Amino acid sequence: MKKKKQGLLIPFSSLKEGKHQFDYSIDAAFFEQYEQSLVHEAQIDVFVDFEKKRNLMEMDISFNGKIGSICDRCSDPFELEIDGEDYLIVKFGEEESIDEHIIYISDSAYELDLSDQVYQLVNLALPAKIEHEKEEDCDQEMIKKLQEYSISEEKEDKVDPRWEALNKLKNK
Repeated sequence: MKKKKQGLLIPFSSLKEGKHQFDYSIDAAFFEQYEQSLVHEAQIDVFVDFEKKRNLMEMDISFNGKIGSICDRCSDPFELEIDGEDYLIVKFGEEESIDEHIIYISDSAYELDLSDQVYQLVNLALPAKIEHEKEEDCDQEMIKKLQEYSISEEKEDKVDPRWEALNKLKNK
């Protein structure tokens, strides 16, 4: 991972116990910090409802915005609207967490960087197949080419005559 340029820091040591809110805007520079990032263009607003308690901190993280992407169906660039939410509990100590919603930080820590958690949250919110919502919004010329070169069911159903004899032997 590259050196972080844009962090989502919460300076919790200077905060009083109670609820606090933090708002961040992240863009392409944020995602450039991660070498394997799937996101290259973005404008996303991140909202953190943070509650500091005596022995731990709780937060609800939500985001919404747009990312620039390429349609998996037609290869046209487009903006994909994305949003999501999650919660996180931060405890003090050196333990390893087995729960994805609980992280441990050092007793001497004075700020919390949410960059990795937000990065993962945004990536998990991406659909498996990124495409225009409606096929009509796709590049119609590309759709025609895809249909021209796709294998239709008719072509699949036709059995090569060289294999017909083998199929007969197999069915006996």
